[in-house]
Amino acid sequence: MLHIKGINMLDKGIGGWNALVFATFHGKLDIVKYLVALGIYGINDKTGHGDTALIWACQEGRTDVVRYLLTIPDIDVNYLGWKTTPLITAVGNERIDVIKVLCADPRVDINKPDKAGRTAMAFAFARSNVIGDFLRSVSIPFKAAIDGNLSAIRKMNTNDINVKDLNGKSLLVLATEHGHVDIVMYLCSIQTLDAKEREVAYKVAPTEEIRNILMPVKKV
Repeated sequence: MLHIKGINMLDKGIGGWNALVFATFHGKLDIVKYLVALGIYGINDKTGHGDTALIWACQEGRTDVVRYLLTIPDIDVNYLGWKTTPLITAVGNERIDVIKVLCADPRVDINKPDKAGRTAMAFAFARSNVIGDFLRSVSIPFKAAIDGNLSAIRKMNTNDINVKDLNGKSLLVLATEHGHVDIVMYLCSIQTLDAKEREVAYKVAPTEEIRNILMPVKKV
């Protein structure tokens, strides 16, 4: 058993909280990183009430901790805890910065309901139009770019067309990777599109057709 300064690191406190949950709750990023590196806790370990470290970080608005936790491959970003998911928890507590970080991760399911059947959008409308507007305008297009939903992409404000997910991928790159020619053509027709994204997308284009759309050959 691992001990540090006489403390058993595997002991749990009131409510079944381990040291990792305590650190995330209080936003101690350096300690969170240290504990994760130790490898003695499962990143999805649950407290006595059934919530994970990510859920508690979302509740308390620990943006930097949430951003770090999302870099861990095995983390369950949609885990339904005692009552809610990480995203619903953030929305319910009006943690807009955390919400933006979560919605930049394509793994996050905006439509997953809590145990009462309520979605993040339902919570947003009950609390903040700003959060509701953000969820509609930013998080949905990431999934749309992956799934090939051109109609959803068209509903976006063109000033937001260069938004990127947690991995730094733009809508153009996501659509390109998944071979959605119609979305690639539409995005390339928008004047506010960052020209650099064409170059990034070109490198991952799966077909010659898409490469020609991204970088059309100039006629002499």
